[in-house]
Amino acid sequence: MSKFSEYLRQMIKKSGESVSAVSRSIGAERTSIHKALADERILSYKVVQNLARHFNLTIDERNEFFRLYYILLQGEDNFRIREAVCDLLNYLSTLQFHSTPVLKMTNVNLEDTLLRGEYAIRSAIHTLLLDECCRQDHCEFNFFLPVKLDITMELMDLWLSGRTFTVNQLLCFHSGENAVIENLQFLRAVIPLSLASRGQYRPYYFHEKSGSVTLTPMSYYIITPNYLIQFAGDLSTAQIQKRQNWWNTSPAIFITYCNAVIL
Repeated sequence: MSKFSEYLRQMIKKSGESVSAVSRSIGAERTSIHKALADERILSYKVVQNLARHFNLTIDERNEFFRLYYILLQGEDNFRIREAVCDLLNYLSTLQFHSTPVLKMTNVNLEDTLLRGEYAIRSAIHTLLLDECCRQDHCEFNFFLPVKLDITMELMDLWLSGRTFTVNQLLCFHSGENAVIENLQFLRAVIPLSLASRGQYRPYYFHEKSGSVTLTPMSYYIITPNYLIQFAGDLSTAQIQKRQNWWNTSPAIFITYCNAVIL
């Protein structure tokens, strides 16, 4: 039984009316309502509107009623994809690209730190990125981030405040069940960065099945001129290490390191 037909059945039961009475009230055939309750027919949009008015649904009830109707009409997978696309477009429409005050940072010591908890990890990443940009101009960052870690706004604030730096980000576009929605979440971060960076954001992508890239407990990382941060995909644990003098950020070493993590 579909969620829509179950919701409709509950509304009719709550009203205390018979299917025949509801059908007469909204000007629909009794058999069409019965078949809709048995998932043998999809009601027309006009009938669904009339049902919503007949039962005098609240705004929340009406939204849920029509949401379940659209899922039934489009199929759940297609509905989720369309919903993700709409969320992406709505998000992009609210972005504001304007200069912000120059961000300043005092000296911090993040050497060889073990972090636990999402809040501590997010705070440390924000502090480290700002500190590195304040230390020098034209620095370079290399990222491999899980979907859960979205630092779009932090990077945009730095670029829009006049900081000059380059970001190389490795993106894993997934294949398999629910992959389309996961990949749209990546685009939600990639598109604003591409616009705000003025050519200083460089995404590199590959395709893989979900879960196959996380072969070690802390497969994700951020490489900065002075630090290496490795962290778990659920942001429960992170390790910050001071970069060695011999480890530079050349593209060859970056690609080699990426391949070692992935393979």
